Amino acid sequence: MRWTVVDAPLDSSGAGRGEERAPAALRDAGLLDALAADDGGRVDEACLRDAVRDPASGVIAAIGCDGPLLDPGRVHLLGHRPATDDSSRAEAARIDPAIHQVPAAELLRRGAGTVGAGLATGGDGPAWLHLDLDVVDPRDLPAVTYPEPDGPRWADLIALVTPLARADRLLGMSVTDLNTDEDPTGRHTRRVVEVLAEVLGSADG
Repeated sequence: MRWTVVDAPLDSSGAGRGEERAPAALRDAGLLDALAADDGGRVDEACLRDAVRDPASGVIAAIGCDGPLLDPGRVHLLGHRPATDDSSRAEAARIDPAIHQVPAAELLRRGAGTVGAGLATGGDGPAWLHLDLDVVDPRDLPAVTYPEPDGPRWADLIALVTPLARADRLLGMSVTDLNTDEDPTGRHTRRVVEVLAEVLGSADG
């Protein structure tokens, strides 16, 4: 697959932190050259401003949509941590029970590469891969908005994502929650670029 990179400088947490500057930081760190990607430019910022964001949860509304945007039974949530406080329990309670969940402890027990390969070969129909970088253990990537311990390390993430990213049915991928405010030297941003180049490279590259 030849990738096209499109910037969407979205404040996904609603907290005014460094996520909005992540697309520019990734470009500055050489993402396009690392992927040999086409430049898709930038999403119109007017499309990223949501006047009906839930102030309590930060959830962005799907305007004009009364139900799920896709069948929750086709969604797989991987690498999350157990709820430990009222805020995380409230967030976990919003997850549709039809969504397939593999928490971090189970992911690591089963083997990240095994889980990724099974999902890549076991599904049908088009797929979208969303990578929220705070899944990575903060020992490897502290530059996120919500760092949580006991997550996959970089090697685990690479093993998990590589077969998914190279599946023939993949339509595209989104990457969120690189917090540049927590990366003043750019070291972690450069590491994210290295990892993306590794997992998104051609299978014979």
